[in-house]
Amino acid sequence: MTPSTISQIEGNLIYPSLPALLKLAEVLAVDVNALLHGDEAGRRRCVFPASEARLVRLASFPEESLQARMLTSGDPDSKVEPYLLEIAPGQALTSHFFAHKGEEVGYVLSGRLQARIGDTTYDLQEGDVVSLVSESADQWRNAGTDVVQLLWIIVK
Repeated sequence: MTPSTISQIEGNLIYPSLPALLKLAEVLAVDVNALLHGDEAGRRRCVFPASEARLVRLASFPEESLQARMLTSGDPDSKVEPYLLEIAPGQALTSHFFAHKGEEVGYVLSGRLQARIGDTTYDLQEGDVVSLVSESADQWRNAGTDVVQLLWIIVK
């Protein structure tokens, strides 16, 4: 690619072919997105306002028993997926929240929760942590009168 061609691309006079675009990205050691979308594309987001958390429908559970919000944008390059899970009072969920094979960590923000993992039932309260590597819970139960809030993180 000649300096003249690069100048014309920079001035928006011509558009590079796909192979030329890939080569430019390789030579500049940047992602192709950075060339297509400018500086913002190469920058990883660090802050995600609460107003951007999006409600996620977990098909296995009725809406009135469990609500889930994805707390970040769902970036496919991210190594984690954080969720805020809210289990309504009196609800028993007879399977795990997510169909994910791998590590997951949950932190009880508020409420009291029972988790049955294998043959053992655990009574969890505010501040407790659940760490699942290859196992998953068979049942989650909110036996209390308040909503249980869990910060749940899936490690990809």
